[in-house]
Amino acid sequence: STDGRLLSHWRRDRVFHLYFYNGQREQAKTAHLTIDTHSHPWEEDPQEDPSSPGKRCPPLEMAIRTKWAGATVSWNGTDPFF
Repeated sequence: STDGRLLSHWRRDRVFHLYFYNGQREQAKTAHLTIDTHSHPWEEDPQEDPSSPGKRCPPLEMAIRTKWAGATVSWNGTDPFF
C-alpha cells in the first residue's frame, strides 16, 4: 500500500488499496486491489459459498485474511493469482 500508516493507525485499515506484483512473466502490470476489512456477510453474493470444495481462494487473499479475517478483496478486473 502507499499509505505508510496503514498498520499503525486503526482508522486507516477500513478500506485501502494494495498494489501487488508477483514477479511472473505472465503479469504485464501491477495488480491494483481494493481491500475492505469491515465487510458484512449480507454484502456477499448469496450464490457463492466460500466453504464449497470447488471454491478456490487465492493465496494472496488468504494472507490478507490472516490480519483481517472478514476482509473482502476486489481485484478490480485483474485475474486473481493462484
